[in-house]
This record gives sequence, C-alpha cells and structure tokens, in this order.
Amino acid sequence: MSLKLGLIKFGYHFTDSYKKSLKTHMKKQKSDQDSNKFNDEQQAYSQEVLFKINFLEQQIQQLQLQFEAVEKEISELNFMALGMNELIGSTGKEIFASIGKGIFTKAKIISEELLVDVGGKNFVKKNISETKKMIETQIGKLNEVKEELNRLIKSAEGEFKKAILEIERKNR
Repeated sequence: MSLKLGLIKFGYHFTDSYKKSLKTHMKKQKSDQDSNKFNDEQQAYSQEVLFKINFLEQQIQQLQLQFEAVEKEISELNFMALGMNELIGSTGKEIFASIGKGIFTKAKIISEELLVDVGGKNFVKKNISETKKMIETQIGKLNEVKEELNRLIKSAEGEFKKAILEIERKNR
C-alpha cells in the first residue's frame, strides 16, 4: 500500500502543494529507476564490448605467433635451398652432417641422391633439383599462408580499433 493510500485511509487530506510535491517526488523516483536501468544496460553493453576487445587482442596475438612461425619456417627452407646448391658437384667431399639437434658428424658425400621425408615418415629418393623444386613449392604454400595470416591480423586489428572507438564514444 502506498503512503498516499495509507494516509487517505486514516482520514488525512492533501493540499494541492503537497500533492504537487508528492507527484514531483514520484516522477524523480521513476526517472531514477529509468536512469538506473539505462546505466545497467550501458554497463552490460560496455562489458560486452570489453569482452570483445579482450577476445580480439588474444586473437591478434595468436595470429602474430602463427605468422612468426610461418616466417621462421620460410627462412629455414630458404636456407636449406641455398645448401642444396652447395651439394651440386660435391661427390667425394667431406662435410659435417647433422645427426640430431646440435649434433654433427663428419660424413663423405658419395652421391647427389637425397632421401627426402615427404610426410608421415615416408621417405623418397630425390635428386638435388627435384628436392629444390619441392622446397620452392613448400615456400610458395607458406607464403600464401603468411598472406592469409596477414589479412586476418589486419582484419582483427580493424575490429579491435572499432571496438575501442565505440567504447570511447559511449563514455563521452
């Protein structure tokens, strides 16, 4: 039961100024409630945008890590392709051959035929020219992946900037 109804029930009568004051107070309470509802909605929206910003930041970081890994692989393949050139005409020469991570042994090149891992621990004999072509193909595919990653990074950065501007615009 409202204060007004309770007072009327007990025989109190209201003057016009009191009625006007009561109406003003009730309007203010309604306005405060509407304002709180607006603030709650605005806060929920801001939290949603902040969540989006955090997600985009993590996505950008992951894409950049993938981009760096692809660049590293391309660099290693380019280095390997250069090494292939040194093998041409090297039959009979001694070299240091890697037998594991950071471990080398002296070896003698007895042929220009190479044993190449073509995936799934499957090895195929290839000559130097075929191996270089295979490496160049891998580099080409990795460059395509690198371009796609770069496109995705730029897109995510654009979304990130939009979200930041949206937050700044809402907080003004």
